[in-house]
Amino acid sequence: VDDDGYADLTRQGIVWSRLEKPTLDDYDGIFETDGALGCFSGTMTGLSPGTLYYIRSWATNEAGTGYSDLLEIWTPAELPAVRTVQLISYTETTALFAGSLDSDGGDPGTARGLVIGTTPDPTVDVNEGMSGVGTGTGDFTGGFTGLTPGQAYYVRAWASNEAGVTYGRQGRFTTVGVCGGEVGFTYSGEEVTYGSVNGAGGTCWMDRNLGAERVATSRRDEASFGHLYQWGRSGDGHQERDSEIVFATADDYNPGHGNFIAVEGGIWGWHKPLNTDLWQGDGAPNDVCPPGWRVPTAGEWQAEKESWRRQSRRQAYRSPLRLPTAGMRTINGRVMDERRRGHYWTSSTEDDYPQTLIIRFWTADIGLSGCAAGRSIRCIREEERTDVEWLP
Repeated sequence: VDDDGYADLTRQGIVWSRLEKPTLDDYDGIFETDGALGCFSGTMTGLSPGTLYYIRSWATNEAGTGYSDLLEIWTPAELPAVRTVQLISYTETTALFAGSLDSDGGDPGTARGLVIGTTPDPTVDVNEGMSGVGTGTGDFTGGFTGLTPGQAYYVRAWASNEAGVTYGRQGRFTTVGVCGGEVGFTYSGEEVTYGSVNGAGGTCWMDRNLGAERVATSRRDEASFGHLYQWGRSGDGHQERDSEIVFATADDYNPGHGNFIAVEGGIWGWHKPLNTDLWQGDGAPNDVCPPGWRVPTAGEWQAEKESWRRQSRRQAYRSPLRLPTAGMRTINGRVMDERRRGHYWTSSTEDDYPQTLIIRFWTADIGLSGCAAGRSIRCIREEERTDVEWLP
């Protein structure tokens, strides 16, 4: 304060605001002390990062309040806050992730996006690609193309402003491999290795039925028949062709035993009511296929059989899938049709009945069946996956 105006100073201080010309009646913040000529200082608190503030000192005597010239300052921006939200899906060569910029640190020009690499901790400077680049807080997505099949990748969200660069959590996933390779997994408590083959429309199938010892060498090859599953049941042991038969409908979708649940008297299901979600997609509640694989839909079986030269059991075996006539198990537990017909489950249902593919001498048709019957399963690969490992 240089001049007291020939009157005693009562108080003085600093006032600031994001609006021009702050006053004692209109301000964002104020510092106040006893009035006195000379220099004084105070601390401005509660400021927002990356914000323009207008500042004036002031002093009051009995005549009123006087203000200094206006001073403008920009507070520095803080580091932005960004999150890697989820892996939406990935295939052989593509991946789609979502992120969120929760705070721009006070800098509206904060850039954000997603970065991918084949080694851990990709950065904005060292990476295999960037996507979703832009500005603005909130959710955003980014897609990557041209990825290598069967390759492990690391992805994380990033955000950058004048204060620096921050990153979200890091996700690791492996793109779907090229069809035709081996598929190793645990089946019925044992490590097994199957092959994979290309089907109609770019689909990828296992080269044998679940539980089969080998790829069929003929349509009558018993070693290629595999197991017979009741629709919607998990691999609890009931699928063995000689599993014990019980006549007791289950009260739960996981019966707690490995017996074949036979039914009679007009009852078509091993449980009631039908739960249509048990085999729906990779990771379904009772999914019997290994991770990344699932029971095929009726539409996928339809497309497959339409690709055969003739829809018959001979052409089913001659197709890339090498489908044997593995027979079925009736709702009362009797095994029949071995070496005569092929019975393959779909994951699809219609009017509370599951759909099945039946391959006969001169025909191959999709129809309805009671879920208590036992039929073969040929797994198909899930081309769009969502599984990801989040790293600390």
